[in-house]
Amino acid sequence: MAQPVRCDICGKLYSSSHVGAHKRLSHPRATSADPALVQKILTLFDSLSAEGKKKVLMALGVGQRKAN
Repeated sequence: MAQPVRCDICGKLYSSSHVGAHKRLSHPRATSADPALVQKILTLFDSLSAEGKKKVLMALGVGQRKAN
């Protein structure tokens, strides 16, 4: 009989016989980025104002410096 187990990614309970399929379908591994998607993101970023670019970079944590 299948035992309940927790998904080590999201923490939800699943049957031990189904957790593998859940992880494969719900939490796919990061793959190499689609070049067309990357180009679209860069095009959108380039179309932003200077202030908009600054906000995006701050939201991504790129514009922050570590305290020494």
